[in-house]
Amino acid sequence: MSEHKTISQIFSDGIDGMIGVFSPRSAFRRKMFREAIRVSQSFRAYKGAQHDRIRSSWIPGGGSADETLLPELADIRERSRDLNRNDAVLFM
Repeated sequence: MSEHKTISQIFSDGIDGMIGVFSPRSAFRRKMFREAIRVSQSFRAYKGAQHDRIRSSWIPGGGSADETLLPELADIRERSRDLNRNDAVLFM
């Protein structure tokens, strides 16, 4: 299976190739460092904790669930009941 590479990975591989012509040891160190970063990022406990392009502007609220839900509890309860009554999925 072929791995899809990002533009930055392709660019970095090109730079490593050019550096490798003059200093193979430096190119090897660069490549190993980037691989170590990639492996360490794959062991994150939660994907939602990543700081990538999609989640960069996300500012989560710091309050408790009760603090967030209680002011709108009546609306949430009515909508939940409506969704339950109007669900097209039949349970057997």
